[in-house]
Amino acid sequence: MRKIKFTLIELISVIVILAILAVFVSANPVNDNADLRFAVKLIRADIRFIQSLSLSNDNNSDLYQINFVNGEYSLTRASSVNTVPFPGTESTTRTISGIAISANTDSIVFSTFGAPDTDLLITVTDRDGNSETLTIDNVTGSITESL
Repeated sequence: MRKIKFTLIELISVIVILAILAVFVSANPVNDNADLRFAVKLIRADIRFIQSLSLSNDNNSDLYQINFVNGEYSLTRASSVNTVPFPGTESTTRTISGIAISANTDSIVFSTFGAPDTDLLITVTDRDGNSETLTIDNVTGSITESL
């Protein structure tokens, strides 16, 4: 009687198929909160931009601020209504499609040290009702996310 044996090619084929299946099974599912995470990262980057403008300014009478109105935000100089465009765009107001943005204050001024004049809490909510928050400390200017 002949014994049934597996060839090396058959064994390698089975191992490769199992490895491919393991990759698909263990891979992270598609992130349903991708739009929300993008919005939080974009707002954080814009706040860092405003802080860097404030840090490069040595004139305490001409500070930068961020304004929150109707789910969007804009960057202006605190001493005037002159707006400043966000990096990579001609726009002075940022609206993120499908995202609602609310803050605990209508506007906040950044000092020449990059610190806001009060603690800032920004809540970002997507169309599914998922929300994340950004907190900016008024002493250090550090930004924390509730991801």
